Amino acid sequence: MPIVGDSRSQVLQFVYKYSRKLVLLISTNTSPYTATNMDSIGNVCFVCRRMRETPKHADLKTVGELHHCLLCRRDYCDTHKSSDKDNICEINHITYYGRHPHLHDIWPSLERRSEAMDAKAEVSFNILAHRSNFNSSTKDTERVV
Repeated sequence: MPIVGDSRSQVLQFVYKYSRKLVLLISTNTSPYTATNMDSIGNVCFVCRRMRETPKHADLKTVGELHHCLLCRRDYCDTHKSSDKDNICEINHITYYGRHPHLHDIWPSLERRSEAMDAKAEVSFNILAHRSNFNSSTKDTERVV
């Protein structure tokens, strides 16, 4: 067990044995509830990084440019991009979405993402329209006084 006087690296090595996610949180000082912070650290494809954790793929390298997935918000390389859709990685996003309900701004499909974006845009438009109406009614009141 680490002692108070141990170096930071010794403490991190100890914690790594028990919880990979704690190591990520401690070493990056980030919020635990964003997909980007938990799964995309550095300039490495998240699929390559996960696969390198197994002895069979220990030598796997990230190939090509990194892209940002529209659905899971993680970085992926050219090797792991979806074969049928642009700007999406090859993981099963429906399963990922179902297993990570605590993460915000992730979607199971492009259709659901589009619906969410449309809903956000509509709310923003309604707020702007309300402000505009409020400002115009305030100007009319100022003229009367």
